[in-house]
Amino acid sequence: MYKRQYRDLPLSNKGELHFFVDTASFRGAEGFVRQEIYTVLDARQLQFVPEGGQFVAQVDLTVRIFDSAGVEVTSETWTRNVSVESLRALRETAAPVKDIIGFDLRPGAYRMTVTIEDIYGDKQGTCEAVLGEHAFEGGVMTTSEVLFASSLDRGEEEGRFVKHGWQVLPNTTRGYRAGNPLY
Repeated sequence: MYKRQYRDLPLSNKGELHFFVDTASFRGAEGFVRQEIYTVLDARQLQFVPEGGQFVAQVDLTVRIFDSAGVEVTSETWTRNVSVESLRALRETAAPVKDIIGFDLRPGAYRMTVTIEDIYGDKQGTCEAVLGEHAFEGGVMTTSEVLFASSLDRGEEEGRFVKHGWQVLPNTTRGYRAGNPLY
């Protein structure tokens, strides 16, 4: 059984490729918890190759969820391409690459691993953490976890960062500058 412990978020990883992970749980379909996992990495640490007048990097992201007995209950692996016009401009500015994935889980204790691999640079990093044990059913008043965002805009288009007509860009590092709004 995984014991829920206080953990300072965002989570950071081990390995050569450095990134941050944040999580939030929400009420899902009846009997389920919607567990969202957010990642951000700085593209300046990726290996880029020339392709069609641009430079392209490729990362594989893998999230694996384990139950309290250590059995993998679900996993997902996907590839993201990152392209830039100039490597010089990339070196001069921060280049965050953000991603999100969600899983519908039965209430209970879980452990996750998040792995990001730079395909062309042959580097990777892995983060492990215990997920919160949430149950949004049962007549007990409860709230979802807080999702920290760097922007919140009304939007009509579909996308992985759109929630009920709002474009919600996660602030995975939870860093805010003084005077900037907190979403």
